[in-house]
Amino acid sequence: MIRCLIVDDEPHAIEVLRSHLQHFDDVQIVGTCQSAIEAEEALKNHRPDVVFLDIQMPQISGLAWLENLSNQPLIVITTAYPQYALEGYRFNVIDYLIKPIGMERLLTTMRKIRQYFQTLSTPSEKAEFIFVKVDKKLVRIPYDQLLYVEGLKDYVVLFVDGKRMVTLQTMKHMEEKLPYPRFLRVHRSYIVNTHYIAQVSNDGVLLKYTGKSVLLPVSKKYRSDLDKFLRDRLL
Repeated sequence: MIRCLIVDDEPHAIEVLRSHLQHFDDVQIVGTCQSAIEAEEALKNHRPDVVFLDIQMPQISGLAWLENLSNQPLIVITTAYPQYALEGYRFNVIDYLIKPIGMERLLTTMRKIRQYFQTLSTPSEKAEFIFVKVDKKLVRIPYDQLLYVEGLKDYVVLFVDGKRMVTLQTMKHMEEKLPYPRFLRVHRSYIVNTHYIAQVSNDGVLLKYTGKSVLLPVSKKYRSDLDKFLRDRLL
């Protein structure tokens, strides 16, 4: 399902777009907001895949909100002012809908959205990389450079080739997207690249990469998964 959030200060505009989106079987409307302030909270609580965002809103405009958003979801601009189109695309929005929004035009937008998410779908066995949204950009991360993933409250941190990359995502989603047994969850807060497990002890798993090492804890909940992984490879 494509989780959508509608942000518009006009209740009628929200209802029109909600009515159109309800015709799509693969769309779930997770919330509606009438200001950027409400949208900020909704982004944390509902984690939408797509935000349909109005530009002209009181207090904080849609573009001003985007300007300060470090890890934005997919954005579709909705507005009655076509002159903002060029400025909107500066934020890598996927589409720009002019009000009143018709169903035919929305169909085109939905095709773009589906194509986008197909590029981020679960990697096949042959795939050796994943795309992650970091600082308003899609960053290609090869599996052999991703050492481990750490979950924080609202974000995850990917440790890639000695660098930290932060993205707005859940550990559950990362666990589903990263292929097993290449990647294994060993703790509520950690997913490790099993290619870099150098040692396993009661203290945790020791990962080694390019001359450096890090020891990560293993929780009771995920110990059985680690044990199974090791048994399958034990001489």
